[in-house]
Amino acid sequence: MLRQMFWKIGQVTFLLSLTMLFAAFSSILLGRILSPADFGQFGLARTLILFIPTMAVWGQDISIARYFSRSALPLYAWKKTLRFIVLVFFALALTGVLASSFIYDLPVWMILAVGCGVLCYGMNILLSSIFRSQGNYKSAVILLSGFRGLYFLLLVPIYFIGHLSVQSAVIAYATIIMVNAAIGWRYTLKIFPQGEQTVPREMHLTGLVFMGISISVNVMASLDSLVISKVLGYEILGLYIATLVPVQAFNILGRAAKYVWVPEFSRNRSLKWQKLNLFSLLPVILVAAFFYFTAEWILEILYHEKYLHGAPLLRILTFVGAIRVLYNLPSSIITGKLGLAAIRWHFILSILLLVVYSGALIWITPRYGVMGVGYALLGISVARLLAGYWVVLKFPDKDEETKH
Repeated sequence: MLRQMFWKIGQVTFLLSLTMLFAAFSSILLGRILSPADFGQFGLARTLILFIPTMAVWGQDISIARYFSRSALPLYAWKKTLRFIVLVFFALALTGVLASSFIYDLPVWMILAVGCGVLCYGMNILLSSIFRSQGNYKSAVILLSGFRGLYFLLLVPIYFIGHLSVQSAVIAYATIIMVNAAIGWRYTLKIFPQGEQTVPREMHLTGLVFMGISISVNVMASLDSLVISKVLGYEILGLYIATLVPVQAFNILGRAAKYVWVPEFSRNRSLKWQKLNLFSLLPVILVAAFFYFTAEWILEILYHEKYLHGAPLLRILTFVGAIRVLYNLPSSIITGKLGLAAIRWHFILSILLLVVYSGALIWITPRYGVMGVGYALLGISVARLLAGYWVVLKFPDKDEETKH
């Protein structure tokens, strides 16, 4: 069973590696073409496009992946349910875009591009969760992240021409996401049959609990960029995004594992997680050691001398990335295997840590700059890892949903 799971993780890792490498290569090309300030403005637009939908899907992506991994999808009228989920998502997403436009004083062109990108990326999240619930991880990854490869292919000829405005970069990014969503919607509705049973209300309610957890996780993942752009400006944000590019390797490992672990823990209730710790730890240590000792060399290769002064920040972010990978295992166990009591505790701790992190970040950023952001991230990442394992150990191998 573990061998089969690691084979699936390997397949997803390969696909995610391609998509995340495309994203990293796109950032490298944009970092070379655009000025640091323009690169930071593009980074803010991209952050908003990828961040707002994760909150606005109100936890239904995780709930879909969890519920339909246990229940036969063709028996349910899932298309009707999906349309309802999308309707609520649109209302929440547009509210998030309007709020962002006031907070960051976005120009009209950027509001329109971000709005279209947000709506379509949220569609990709929901559609990919359906494929994920059916164990079709390859299609799920392509639906969710395939646009990154298309965007990279668009940037390659532009890089050799040597000219690109930040407006064109953002609009092209949103347009490609829109095309990806249109194809994905048509493909998903066509490939999966549906029945007549109504999807139970409990699926949505469980999703609301996951919403709180998802919001806390995604806010922690994006709040740094949002605060930096507001407090320190686009140029410092450009430096921060440039140093984040190498540590995408940790995101690849972590997201690939979690993509498989959540539905697999849900299906295989007897699956033990202790061995997974050992298998997860070794590649994380190797990657972290490599980035720590070669930070200057990596930045020089990627950007020449443009962002070489970001090497100390890259070392801090290396530890952050490694800890985030390790956190994905207890998070997957809680999400896919444990009962509602464990999920509630996970939710409470996630919200508390989010409040602490938000306060620390807002206080530390204007005083210690971008290095302070890195240390705040490191501290909260360690706290999340410890909190996750506390929940796992408090509720060992219990299927508590049968008690509620």
